[in-house]
Amino acid sequence: MTGVQTCALPIYAAACGANKKALSIAGWLRAFLFSSVEGQSLVEFAFVVPILLGLMMGIYAVGIITFNDVALNNAVDLGATSLMKAGTASNSNMSVATDYSTGVAPLTDPCQYAFGLMTSATSNLIPNNITVTYYLTYVDLSTTPGTTVNVTIGPFTGTAANSCTSYSADFAIGGRITMVASYPCTLGLYGFNVPGCKIAAKASQFIYTS
Repeated sequence: MTGVQTCALPIYAAACGANKKALSIAGWLRAFLFSSVEGQSLVEFAFVVPILLGLMMGIYAVGIITFNDVALNNAVDLGATSLMKAGTASNSNMSVATDYSTGVAPLTDPCQYAFGLMTSATSNLIPNNITVTYYLTYVDLSTTPGTTVNVTIGPFTGTAANSCTSYSADFAIGGRITMVASYPCTLGLYGFNVPGCKIAAKASQFIYTS
């Protein structure tokens, strides 16, 4: 008697599964998990996937922070260079419009001028998150002998705050300008900043005025 014919007999129906109830989803999942091959593969997959996702997210985060660090360094270098170039313009005085012969507006607000060029040089940094401090060192020749003057301007955060009209006369004297900027470690698409983490950049130039 064949297997089909045997299962057709009522006495053998239970053994062939005819009277077995269909497994529920939970029952099927338990059977799958406790099977020798499929269950082991699924458990291994469940352990490995979070590790791989965490590794990928970490690589992405480090890449974003590194990219922002390079952008901030380039922006600060441009800001300091712009002040140096403005000061070395022919017959220029950074605070007097009539002495500024390059056709560019006089630097009545050197900080705003430098910060504007900084932010225009990079599109991936949020201006309102950039903090800049300006350090100006020059020799005051109104005294004999000349006196070295160190001026700290800032820190300023954001476009509106980066203003130093009251220091335009100090910039007009010339000297060494150092710009120090910081920016939070932003994790790009994740939309949050790493607490206590900041990237920093520094650039120095010498302003010559005539």
